[in-house]
Amino acid sequence: MKSLTDYKPYAVMYVDGMNLLSRSYYGMRDLAYKGRKTGMLYGVARLVLDWRNKNPGIEMVFLWEGEKSWRKAKYPIYKGQRHESKSPEETKEFFECVERVRDSLPSMGVSQSRCDTYEADDLAAFYAGIEKRKALFSSGDWDWWALADRGDILYQHSKVLNKEEMSSLFMNKYKTNPVPPNKLWLFKALTGDPSDNLSGVPRFPKKIASELCNVKDIDEHNVVQHLHRIGKDDWAVKVRENDWLFKRNVELVKFSDVPSEKVERVPGAYSSEGFGDILIKSGMEGLYDRLKDGS
Repeated sequence: MKSLTDYKPYAVMYVDGMNLLSRSYYGMRDLAYKGRKTGMLYGVARLVLDWRNKNPGIEMVFLWEGEKSWRKAKYPIYKGQRHESKSPEETKEFFECVERVRDSLPSMGVSQSRCDTYEADDLAAFYAGIEKRKALFSSGDWDWWALADRGDILYQHSKVLNKEEMSSLFMNKYKTNPVPPNKLWLFKALTGDPSDNLSGVPRFPKKIASELCNVKDIDEHNVVQHLHRIGKDDWAVKVRENDWLFKRNVELVKFSDVPSEKVERVPGAYSSEGFGDILIKSGMEGLYDRLKDGS
C-alpha cells in the first residue's frame, strides 16, 4: 500500500462523491462549528487540499448518483439496508450537509457530474472508458476495484493502490485467489454482495467463483458449461436451478452503459478567496493555513 506521500502524478481524479461524504460524516460525527456539523465538509476539503497541493493542476471530478436509480426501481431493496437505521432527523441533517458541500465544491475548483437513473459507479466506468490521461479513482466502495485496469485506486479515499496491491487486498477480503478486475461482477453475481443487499447462488463457494472468473472466455452465458468442464457438476446444477437469481444479480452488479448524451458535467471555478472563506466560516483554521501556504 502507498501513502499520499508515495504516488505518481495524476492528471485527473474521479471521486465517488456520496461515498466520501458518508465516510466523512460518520467518521467525524462530533466535528462541529457554531452548532453545525462540519465533518463532511472537512473530509472533502482535506482530500481536495491534499491532491491539489501534491498534484498541481490535477482535475478533480465528483461523481454523484442519479436522482432515481433504475436498479432500485427494478429491485426495491437494492442497498435498502444502508438507510434503515437513520432517524428522520439524522437523514435531514445529513442531506443538509450534502447540499452545503455541493455548493462549496465549485469554489474548490471541483467539477461535478451525474447522469439521471445511473449510479456513480456507472459514471466512473464511463469516464474510465474514455479517459486518455493518467487517472486516479477514489472510493471506499469495493466495486471500484473493477476499474483497476484503467488506473490506480485511492482506496477508502486515503491509500493509493495499483492493480497488484488491489489483488492482495482481494485475497485478504475474500480469502481466495484474486479475480481479474473486469470479472468482479461475475464473482459478486455468484457469491452475492451483502453491502448491496444481494444474495448469491446459495452457498456458492468463493474459491470456485474465483476459479471461474479466471477462465479466459467466461461470461454470464457459459458459467454452467464451464462448471461442468472443471468437474463441478453439482454447482452447475445449483446455478441452473437459480438461473433467475443469477441473471438478476448480473444485471444489477455489472456497470451499466451510460449514454454519453445524458451525462451532465458542471465545471468548477477555483477561487482561493472563495475556498478560504468556506474554511474560515466553518472553523477550519488549520486547513485554511494549509491553503495559504500551499502545503
